[in-house]
Amino acid sequence: MSTGLTPDFRPNQYRAALGAAAAHATTTAATLTDDGGHPLHRALEDLATAWRSHSTLREDFEGELLDLSRTAAAALDSHVDVLRAAVADEPPVVDPSGPQGWKSRYATR
Repeated sequence: MSTGLTPDFRPNQYRAALGAAAAHATTTAATLTDDGGHPLHRALEDLATAWRSHSTLREDFEGELLDLSRTAAAALDSHVDVLRAAVADEPPVVDPSGPQGWKSRYATR
């Protein structure tokens, strides 16, 4: 409880939420890369062994899907960089009665 004489600093919940968002985006980006495999990776691998064809339609589709996955992963990586910079700019604790007090009460759903 604050006495009014000194600030009663509390953890910056907004900063914690930014950090959690960066971690989630990092994990999601990893699932979209060649190493992590895109969401249809296993299905397309099964299809490649089950379906032999002279048509390049399936391979072209897989190539386009990989390109889209890489593009999405790159966008998420850029987003992670922005989030990490935002975390670095935030103080670890805030005065709940000060102008940044809302950050001590920030809650995600």
